[in-house]
Amino acid sequence: FVSLIVSLFQLDLEMSFTTPDAVMSLIEQLIQFCWPFTEENICIPFQRMSYSDAIQHYGTDKPDLRSDLRLKSIDLNQINGSSDKSCLTLVVSQQNSEVNQKLHNFMNSMEVTKRVMNF
Repeated sequence: FVSLIVSLFQLDLEMSFTTPDAVMSLIEQLIQFCWPFTEENICIPFQRMSYSDAIQHYGTDKPDLRSDLRLKSIDLNQINGSSDKSCLTLVVSQQNSEVNQKLHNFMNSMEVTKRVMNF
């Protein structure tokens, strides 16, 4: 619910001598105050994620948390003893067929590109 609210507006603040936590706390309180009419209570503090965790686990500083598709580091030497580091592995749950279909289409397009460019 809160992610829906946040995507609907932008608020510009001018604050002096503050910290990121103080700004986030103020916004959390503002959202909680402005939406008292909702059926579900808006609990603060909101769940937070550090920039480094977002980049490490999702590859972006603004991850879409509606589906928990986290990146996972795989050491290819431990899997098959390969010394070829040019290989990239992506594991996707069978539950998300839309993602699977997009990956399948992308991989097929790469095969066409390789044939056209004579790789």
